Amino acid sequence: MLRTFLPSVLLCSAALAAGRMEAAERPVIRIDAARSAGEAAPMVYGHNIEAADERGIFARIDLPKPSPDGVNTGKGHWDPVQMRPDPAAVRFLREIKTGMLRYPGGCLAHNFDWRKTVGPVESRPDWKFGLAEYLELCRVVGAEPLITFSDYALPAEELPRLAADLVEYLNAPARPEFPQAMKRARNGHPEPYGVKYFEIGNETYHDNHNLKPHRRFSVEAYVDFARKTIEQVRRVDPSVKIGVVGHTMNLDSRPDFWDETVYRELGPHVDFIIHHYYAPKLDSLSPAEALHSTVTAGELLRLRLANFRRQVRELAGRELPVAVTEYNISGVQNQPVPWRHSYLAGLNVAEILREFRRPENRILAASYWQAIGGYFGMIQRRGDGGHSRSGAWPFFQLWTRHTGSELLPVEVTGNPRREMVAARVGQVTARGETLVLPRALGEVTRFDLYFQALAAAGCSGSGNARHLQFRLNGCGKQSYPTFLTVHRPAAVPADSGFTLRADFEARFQPAANNTGSAALGFGLMDLRGYEATRLATAVGGLEESGEWKKFSCSLSVGADCPGITGLLRVEKPRGELFGLLELRNLKLSLFGDARIPAVPLLAVEASRLDANRIALAVINRSPDAAVPGRVEVAGMRPRSGIARELYQEDVTRATAWNPVEKRVSPAADGSFNWEFPPHSLTVFELNALK
Repeated sequence: MLRTFLPSVLLCSAALAAGRMEAAERPVIRIDAARSAGEAAPMVYGHNIEAADERGIFARIDLPKPSPDGVNTGKGHWDPVQMRPDPAAVRFLREIKTGMLRYPGGCLAHNFDWRKTVGPVESRPDWKFGLAEYLELCRVVGAEPLITFSDYALPAEELPRLAADLVEYLNAPARPEFPQAMKRARNGHPEPYGVKYFEIGNETYHDNHNLKPHRRFSVEAYVDFARKTIEQVRRVDPSVKIGVVGHTMNLDSRPDFWDETVYRELGPHVDFIIHHYYAPKLDSLSPAEALHSTVTAGELLRLRLANFRRQVRELAGRELPVAVTEYNISGVQNQPVPWRHSYLAGLNVAEILREFRRPENRILAASYWQAIGGYFGMIQRRGDGGHSRSGAWPFFQLWTRHTGSELLPVEVTGNPRREMVAARVGQVTARGETLVLPRALGEVTRFDLYFQALAAAGCSGSGNARHLQFRLNGCGKQSYPTFLTVHRPAAVPADSGFTLRADFEARFQPAANNTGSAALGFGLMDLRGYEATRLATAVGGLEESGEWKKFSCSLSVGADCPGITGLLRVEKPRGELFGLLELRNLKLSLFGDARIPAVPLLAVEASRLDANRIALAVINRSPDAAVPGRVEVAGMRPRSGIARELYQEDVTRATAWNPVEKRVSPAADGSFNWEFPPHSLTVFELNALK
């Protein structure tokens, strides 16, 4: 079991050595049941549906038909034989109070043409779970629909009209001046659906996978596309709420270039910003390292949300809510365990929901990736027709069923804090009492340039950082040749990670005899290789810059990283590509790690269940120690209670279990003592009646 090997791991000097807890007296949790702390955000119990054509995205582009699991069943949400919502899916989604369903699902929106999904089902035999079926599922479950406008299904200039026609189909009255609404009426739904929430694209900062033709929006092109979409959609229905795609919620003083442009240019014109949040990154971590990363993640999210609000106010000139339309732990590998299904994924859910419910964080909506089916799904259909539940399910079930919508003031006095040193990249060190933002360590002037590896990719190179030239002499295969190495700079402390940012200008000129094409990019990678570390990043679209254009990308690495390589990326080749790719004014900048304050071990939320009952949720973030505490309630005197406890010593557990229920026997004044197990969630139901 995990506890048997934690002590030896905690002694590792470079990883988890800082396990010091600033012990104090028994912490006291005080709840004021006579006052309100506001309403919890109402649409944070959302989920995603994958229900579109996977060809060219997650499946081979040359398949004759789309996968029936998506377009006929919505990965288990729809019964295409009875043509009704799947009863088991409805039961699961109701059980966890699903407040929003996002459709058609992540990257599948890239290839989504809604017109293929409507009309009599016999006219679309290969697409039985379409727009009407999705909206019927939302109605039955009681979930608000959120629909993603496609960003790559048609040529860019046609996409705003495609979006506006969809809104007309959904929301306009069935009158002759609205032909799409007339089509809806002919399809059996004369009354408008009244869909309110839409987002313009999904992760549009990356490309359209293997779809043809290959395309990738620059941020300037995305802003232009979004503006035209907003204008045309609001001409149809001014009441809809529209969101635009953000890139990352960082801890820096300024957002990255994509976010800075989107916040400034689109912030004044939209209703919310979209972010996806996959953190902490657990791939390749040991169970002990993964646990330490997870119990730090709640504080890190709180700080990221606060920084997002500040950045948006400064750049957009107004407050804007965020819709986190995808979130989960970051873990796609199955070794050492499938972290996305594990106990730690559930503990992370508890931290995330606690932050998302807080009114000050201005969360419009949030959708977990994902409840049913797919690679991440909490619920999977077994071969015998039953369903299995992952280690994340009990946390969702406990939080959604046993907390209330009205929050109550609650504080913890004497809350012990724990320092934790980042073991790997993706973790953040928690130390001291103040937030330390990533600090600039200067420009990197010493690095190696070499061009030998380019030959195997059909390229040659020459030049220096002021002007690099890459001649593509018939590139016809996908390749990632390296041409630059930055060894670990002396300016980085021995026990710290660092970030390297590359800024440059680029342009590409096809040769006169060229008949091929490829996606060209610049990448950064851990010197030890991608297979060893899974640490790499890239910026693409260099082949689209006929004139000099600015590009930037950055990579964060851990304390054990010996250096970073730069590479040329040749992807999605068709035929043989001839031409000249030029980079100029390459600037490599170095930044130190961020550091957050030592983590308070007890994270709490109180809410009202009804006139006589309140709920208290307590997360003990200590990775290896129980924390004894005391609970006191003002404004109500609890006479009895039930504690429901989620704790597994083995954090790799990937199957669901039932919480342990324990009786609470308050003293005459309503207070009681409790011992909270390490890395656990405990939810109390306290009753003023016997």
